[in-house]
Amino acid sequence: MIKTYPINKGVNKPMEFKGFQAQYIAYMGIGLLGVLVLFTTFYLTGMPMLINAIICGLAFATLYSKVYALNRTFGAYGMMKQMALRQVPRAIKLRDRRFLLNLKKSTYL
Repeated sequence: MIKTYPINKGVNKPMEFKGFQAQYIAYMGIGLLGVLVLFTTFYLTGMPMLINAIICGLAFATLYSKVYALNRTFGAYGMMKQMALRQVPRAIKLRDRRFLLNLKKSTYL
């Protein structure tokens, strides 16, 4: 009896939903919750429904366009890479040789 096992071909692919990849799905979800809270706040304060719908619709359209632009610009991991690259110093300045001499004496190397 030969057993066959299905092969999952999408193991290392980034998660994707409706064109949004990786962390942008979370950004979209958090933004939608924000728009929902905005809508609820306006509704409970007594704002007319038409104005409320227009404001929240514009907020959602802006959110969607900005997150989609980030997704298209950076891709799945590009924004995280760019934020990490900002943390790397452009140059290391040494004012004297003591640091290098201490490196030579240290047991870490």
